[in-house]
Amino acid sequence: MLLLPVAVMALTSAYSQKKQKPLLKPADQRTLRTTYDSISYALGMDVGYHMANMNKSLAYKLSQEVAAAALVDVMSGREVWTQEESMAFLMEYFKVRRPAELKKASEEVLRDYSRKNRDFHVTDSGLLYKIEEPGDMSVKAVDGNERVVVNYVGTLSDGTEFDGNDDVTLPLDGVISGWSEGVRLIGKGGKIKLVIPPDLGYGDRETGPIPPYAVLVFDIELLDVLPPSEQDDDEDYYGDDEEEYYDDESGEYY
Repeated sequence: MLLLPVAVMALTSAYSQKKQKPLLKPADQRTLRTTYDSISYALGMDVGYHMANMNKSLAYKLSQEVAAAALVDVMSGREVWTQEESMAFLMEYFKVRRPAELKKASEEVLRDYSRKNRDFHVTDSGLLYKIEEPGDMSVKAVDGNERVVVNYVGTLSDGTEFDGNDDVTLPLDGVISGWSEGVRLIGKGGKIKLVIPPDLGYGDRETGPIPPYAVLVFDIELLDVLPPSEQDDDEDYYGDDEEEYYDDESGEYY
């Protein structure tokens, strides 16, 4: 990523397709008359991509106008913060205030889900679940080290799908704890919906498309329960089927 003055990044915002109108007419080839025009546009694109890739729960709250003003201020030498001040602000916000905001938001999501979905139950750990079909309870995971064959879809609380697979085999000791706990509540052929709090999911980690403190929603169908793998620890535990259910971007198994 190209590096621009920190003061620009401190006040930049994601372009909101829903809320904001473009400040300027879109550029085209006629706008880029010189090499320096092209350099300027490329640098602007770099900042734009950075902003657009921010978590949307933050991005839509930010101001395109302030971002443009910061760019002009830095390039004209009249910025309101020093580079050190802007860096300190960003560090404090993303290390302290932002995690607190996300944690509070996840707590509100869980409260709303519980209030609006009275047919859901909650375990001692805080996992919300709804058994849609119990399945054959004589064939179920018990110890948490079994392998399960499942169809599943995972979404964020806003409905954004981040993962899904059909007829995939997963080790229960290689997935997030809320997912493992939930699958053990049904038997072979059963279906369950899980609402997983952050502390049973990825916690404060940003994992691929999953933001920190995310509440995760899974729809799972349990096709079969298998014994633990008998492969040696020195071998690749997940064998030739690894790519079927290993998320290369997040580095996690679902």
